[in-house]
Amino acid sequence: MSIWYAIWDALPFEMLHWDFMKNALLALLLMAPLFGILSTMIVTGRMSFFSDALGHSAFTGIAIGIICGVAAPIWAAVGFSVVFALLFSFVRSRSNQAADTLIGVFSSSAVALGIFVATVGGGSFTRYNKYLIGDILSVTPGEIGMLALVLLAVIVFWIFYSNRLTLTAIHPQLASSRGIPVGLSQTLFTAAIAVVVTLSISSVGLLILNSLLVLPGASARNVARNLKQYHGFSVLFAFLAGVVGLTVSYYSGCSAGAAISLGLRGHFLFKKGQSVMDTVNIQVIARMHSDFATKFGIPRQSGLVEALRSTIVFEPEFRNSDALRGIEDFSHLWLIWQFSEAVRQGWSP
Repeated sequence: MSIWYAIWDALPFEMLHWDFMKNALLALLLMAPLFGILSTMIVTGRMSFFSDALGHSAFTGIAIGIICGVAAPIWAAVGFSVVFALLFSFVRSRSNQAADTLIGVFSSSAVALGIFVATVGGGSFTRYNKYLIGDILSVTPGEIGMLALVLLAVIVFWIFYSNRLTLTAIHPQLASSRGIPVGLSQTLFTAAIAVVVTLSISSVGLLILNSLLVLPGASARNVARNLKQYHGFSVLFAFLAGVVGLTVSYYSGCSAGAAISLGLRGHFLFKKGQSVMDTVNIQVIARMHSDFATKFGIPRQSGLVEALRSTIVFEPEFRNSDALRGIEDFSHLWLIWQFSEAVRQGWSP
């Protein structure tokens, strides 16, 4: 930490001459990739309300830790949130209820239990205010070190599981057919979210924590053209919003977490009007050849001309046998196609 302090002391930035601001900036540098990476999968997997429910469970864990006299109630919150996440994954895998219904049940139960534990015996609720609003300016070097360890673990997890998680989120059945342990992947991901949410709650605040887990990915989705850009823009937006929010907080005296959240929200609304994800660009990967020279006369229903055989020839860059591995396990194939010889400028259906 002394090196970090010395670097900023040598630079002409007024707000970073204070140690608590240096700590807050370093914490943001660690939180940005955490929120950015997890946000992409939360948005893709439609789990935004689940991350909010985890925040409620973290509050309940903190309340239980304080009532039980735990010296560091945040660790009680971590344990309770992980159990909460694992229980949710278990119930979801064995229930026919919709995911949003289960999230609503778990979220409301966590809130009710947290308020009950916090106020039992006429206890005061004011001591929990810092967890509701958060204060990143009070982050300690010990908490920064813990964030660094969690970030390292998440990066390692992402290197080995990002592709599996993406496929699992988009099409669980296809992921399962490819031998991916869908249940294990989802469980590990929910546990990772639980740990990140709990460790960030005192710095960001329960009331706005969910926005930081959703808005980076939502904003990145408006401008990204591929998966790498999706992750990169999400981390970048989280970092930019963090720095801007911290600066606004210093000069205006407002909550840093609220300023960061508003920055992300403004960026999302601005980029929504410039979205490129709403335009689908389809790249040709193969061409089909048959005995028909033109589109006229081609039967609209399959199987009408049993003697007719067509061939699909992949473009050179897509001629990879692994792309067709396991295709025999499917009864039908859906092809997205167009008549290449009938495309003309200004055409519309």
